[in-house]
Amino acid sequence: MPRLQPALLRRAYSIDCLLPLLLRSCPDLDQARRELRWIGDHVHSKQLEKTTFSKNLQEDFHFRLHHLCVARSKGKPLQYVLGDQPFGDLEILCEPGALIPRPETEAWTSHLASLVLGSYKVDSATLRVLDLCTGTGCIALLLYQMFSRQLPSLDVLGIDISRTAVSLARKNLKHNVFKGLLPTTALQQVRFCVANVFEDMAMENRISGTDWDVLVSNPPYVSPVSFSHETTRSVRNWEPKDALVPAIMSSSDNEIVGDAFYPKLLEYAEKSKVKVVVLEAADMAQATRVVSIIHKSSNWEDCEIWCDWPAQGQVEHRNLYGKNVSIRGQGHGRAVIAWSKKGRQLLNQH
Repeated sequence: MPRLQPALLRRAYSIDCLLPLLLRSCPDLDQARRELRWIGDHVHSKQLEKTTFSKNLQEDFHFRLHHLCVARSKGKPLQYVLGDQPFGDLEILCEPGALIPRPETEAWTSHLASLVLGSYKVDSATLRVLDLCTGTGCIALLLYQMFSRQLPSLDVLGIDISRTAVSLARKNLKHNVFKGLLPTTALQQVRFCVANVFEDMAMENRISGTDWDVLVSNPPYVSPVSFSHETTRSVRNWEPKDALVPAIMSSSDNEIVGDAFYPKLLEYAEKSKVKVVVLEAADMAQATRVVSIIHKSSNWEDCEIWCDWPAQGQVEHRNLYGKNVSIRGQGHGRAVIAWSKKGRQLLNQH
């Protein structure tokens, strides 16, 4: 953390005595002021939710506000401080032990839903969605929320190895139904369960017998070196490492470790006759390696690389491993989408 200039601290203190605390974790004074406002709004909303009130509301407000600002000053992610993160139209609860949802993940999730809704007929059979490494459940829940606007029959299953994450995903399901952000049908059509992607028997028990239409995953994909040198202090100290770095193998080759989940995820996609698969990646280099794995299988008719904002910008074409691959959107390489012949109809691809 860079040393804060005394003049900046004096200016911050003259505005609010809590701003110098937030400057320890914020890039500038403007961000610190925004975060102070958000934390204050959060404390106020929690006071309004209480059925019993403290005799001194003002004192209680300032005590809680100071407590949360101290936590934020120590690098605790804002989403853990506030307890939630917007994700599309949803409010995703965030707790230590589950990865905080990112806006780039929201962007490709929304783009996928828009493509499917543009071609899927209302009177079609049940649309079945499998979300592996579900974490908070944000991807599964946002897909359900968007699909349910037009499609009455859905079956969504989210799987994670972490009991903490699955418990939080179930809380997010109930929380968003309670707040009216998800229809009550979600309680019957969305499920979350615990399983290890690398334990074939356990996975077979969870997903066999169903032909899944869509498989999505934001798996651990960060290499050990990238985790140590490229992630922020807040991420390293607070977010679960196992949700970022594959922990299932030891290798001196960082690319092998970072890419460990992709072959297994694609194997399940093929076994389950998935029509469309979307896998998040760290960057363009990793997305390109995922494309190479997809090209080795005859199951997939075609694939694309989606950038951070796939609904924005132009489409670029590159020759990768002897095939023409579209790269869609603006920003860094963020996800790879692949589809079978039946998946082409699901995505309205021509």
